[in-house]
Amino acid sequence: MKLFICLLLCLTDAVFAQTADSLKTKKWAVGVTGSPDYCYQIPYTSKVSSGYTGTDTKANNGITAGFNVVYKVSKRIGIEIAVLYSTKGIVAHMPPWITPGGTYDPSIPNGGGSTMEPEKRTAYKYQYLEVPLKINCYILNRRFKVFPSLGVSANLFLGKKTATTVLDNAEIRKTTISHSYNSKNIPVVDAALLVGIGFSYDINRNVFIKLEPSYRQFLRPLVDAPVSGYLYSVGMNTGIYLRF
Repeated sequence: MKLFICLLLCLTDAVFAQTADSLKTKKWAVGVTGSPDYCYQIPYTSKVSSGYTGTDTKANNGITAGFNVVYKVSKRIGIEIAVLYSTKGIVAHMPPWITPGGTYDPSIPNGGGSTMEPEKRTAYKYQYLEVPLKINCYILNRRFKVFPSLGVSANLFLGKKTATTVLDNAEIRKTTISHSYNSKNIPVVDAALLVGIGFSYDINRNVFIKLEPSYRQFLRPLVDAPVSGYLYSVGMNTGIYLRF
């Protein structure tokens, strides 16, 4: 009987030891994230191309979404890498203007070699495949976690979408879409700085959700008139992760 009790106690200790070890070994997590983004640029030059005189630029909307992997190096430090699809860009508004070539006479079509260009609003969106690498520092590490993050990303250019809306004399808006671009103006690979502060909550020991306001900024300017500056985005990344 005493031998049976001893074996039972040993078995119980082994089970609890394995449970504790299994919890300690769950340093990996994989998740999906998505973010609506506010996108704009920090001007690279104060002057725009002469062909875009009077152009006014504003922010554009964008998205960031993809897959993330987190590795917990220690209780306080985590490394995160991801593969994300993102769009960034601006909106440019150009008032009516006259092309060079003589004195413009509104009564004569293309009079004097000049042409009256209509008012236009153009949305520029640049599409990227992002591979960010971040370090998360957990300052609150319980079921509810808080962690500032800092990192960099490699950004592979995938394409450009230009949506131009023209307002004619009858005030009828006409929008044309173009995917053409000058490859000389846009680097194939670029880099960006990432800064954020994350909040996560453990639903259970295997699943947690994350909310992370973040800021992304390219490290070198994009000069693709009228876009001329360091593209950046401010987003609210949300996601769900599975530990293993």
